[in-house]
Amino acid sequence: MFRATPVICALILSGTTIAHSMDYAVIGAGAQSCGSWVKHQLMRETGLSWVQGFVTAMNMHEAVQGGSGNLSKGTDADSMELWVTNYCSANPLKDISDAAFQLYATLKNR
Repeated sequence: MFRATPVICALILSGTTIAHSMDYAVIGAGAQSCGSWVKHQLMRETGLSWVQGFVTAMNMHEAVQGGSGNLSKGTDADSMELWVTNYCSANPLKDISDAAFQLYATLKNR
């Protein structure tokens, strides 16, 4: 489970890329490597669904916290796929969950 600390929130708001240093389990396609995202079309399809679910969960989290609840407004599946593909191409040893978290941080900072 993800818990945001004040330091993490400050880094997100500043636009800083942060590493996952929290102890939590990632299940499903998010646990796969960015290298597999780049190399395999099926992983991109499965992974994109996982990323969209992650962004949806973060939208829900934002709504509960009093935010807009729609960080992804104006962003479609193709845009998310391209963003994650670019991230994963540059960071093949990271996990898809890392890419999803960085996408969330980018959407939050728009």
